[in-house]
Amino acid sequence: MRGSWHLIYLMVDISHMVIRLTQRRYLLFLYFLRPCHTD
Repeated sequence: MRGSWHLIYLMVDISHMVIRLTQRRYLLFLYFLRPCHTD
């Protein structure tokens, strides 16, 4: 049981890290696309 709980917590931590990284990349992507679309 303890091992499974540790695995779950590890998966949650990794998912949160991935979400944070993807959000930052997505925001940077939108920021760089903004000037191109402004006419």
